Amino acid sequence: MRAASSGSCVLWGRCWEGGGAPAYWPILQVVRALIARRELAPAVPLLSGEKLALIASIAPELRQLSNLHIAEKSPAPASDREKARFELFDSVASLFRACAAVVPLVLVIDDLHDADQSSLQMLTFIAKGLKDSRAMIVGTHRDAEVRRSPELGERIGDLNREGSTLPLGGLSRSEVAEFVTSRSGRTAEEDVVARVYSATDGNPLFVDGVVRLMLADHEFNNPSGRDAGFKLPHGVRESIRRQLSALPEEAQELLKIAAVIGNEFDANLIANQGEIKAAEVANLLEHAIAAGVVSRSVSASGRYRFSHALIRNAVYDDLSPVERSQLHLQTATSIEELHASDLKPHLAALAHHFREAGHWEKAVDYSILAAEASLTVYAYDEALSHRNEALELLDLHDGNPGKKADLLTGLGWLLETTSPQKAVDHLERALGLYEALKAVDDGARVHMMLGGIFARSGPLNDPPRALVHLRKAEPVLRVGKQEPLPHTY
Repeated sequence: MRAASSGSCVLWGRCWEGGGAPAYWPILQVVRALIARRELAPAVPLLSGEKLALIASIAPELRQLSNLHIAEKSPAPASDREKARFELFDSVASLFRACAAVVPLVLVIDDLHDADQSSLQMLTFIAKGLKDSRAMIVGTHRDAEVRRSPELGERIGDLNREGSTLPLGGLSRSEVAEFVTSRSGRTAEEDVVARVYSATDGNPLFVDGVVRLMLADHEFNNPSGRDAGFKLPHGVRESIRRQLSALPEEAQELLKIAAVIGNEFDANLIANQGEIKAAEVANLLEHAIAAGVVSRSVSASGRYRFSHALIRNAVYDDLSPVERSQLHLQTATSIEELHASDLKPHLAALAHHFREAGHWEKAVDYSILAAEASLTVYAYDEALSHRNEALELLDLHDGNPGKKADLLTGLGWLLETTSPQKAVDHLERALGLYEALKAVDDGARVHMMLGGIFARSGPLNDPPRALVHLRKAEPVLRVGKQEPLPHTY
């Protein structure tokens, strides 16, 4: 608020807990918010057409600006994929730099512990590129979550080296007293403060939730009741459950759907799953807002978010397996209906919800499509994750061997430079499947890829082995039936 009141433009992006978010999701939210800000509009046309085309590949909303004519950007060849990703990152950084020249920018990225790998890589790149501009990036994360994941810890560590770290603890006992007094409108007695502090460890979210419960139960107005033995809810999760149980039943049912969607959710998507209009959903959610369970999202109108991931987790964890599966299927079907004209931004979400619903064949198909979409924006970690998830489902259910072989080939292509031994393992398995299917052309392509890996300098360099594979590919390639290395997999 202080930055906004001083004339800075504050843009928010929040990472997505769970599954189903497209690559670069938190940064995409910031770019969308930036595009919508009128005061920043003069900066956008200053970028080259090439840079604008790259940004539009992840934020198609850019094409809707009337003063811009942005050409379609073709996917980069496989040999240029690292260069292409660098150019995408540089284009987004250039956009922020150009906007910061118009008005100071504050970019807030919340919940970095839930960020996808490509977002963390892009954010680190942007942080390096904006150091001498009028822009500041503020990122938040839960330290415990980061410590549990070595890979996440490494990425957050890279990001921290580009700035400063400010550890934030819970409220002190005196700060809890101020909070209770401010929220209740009366001076907090010492025994009340002590019990609130003990139950919450000073976590502001839970201090707020407990105080709301006390007000709702008239604890502040009942001294004799306190003297008789005032008790706070046992533990944080019980505190959350009591907050939720105080809501109207219809609002509680809506929150179940919301918890399945994710930490942030759209009122229209909830409304589409029942006999209720979006306006009625919004009215019911007002009860949850008043209780401190939900807040309006700053990213877009009609969107809401749980006040804390732990609240969403409490709602989700209390669902029975059957209810959870049904709601995931319901959500997936609703996404298909609402976004039938353009499913591309929702492919990852569809794969996630169908997988959780137990509809593995549709989950496989959407995972493959989500991987392809990730490749078009050079989000290789996400493409790898989607393909691995599809392969796991096919292995688990003994699915289509041709589809399995194609996935293994794509995984080999993604891993051939970073993890060549894993690439070889996947490609050899794909080769066995293609041979069993008598798919000669596909087998020749895999022989060519294996030949390239063994011919390359490095730990797997083995010229005789490379020659064996290249000779097996030669008869098919010589008659022009198959290109040796397609641009994308």
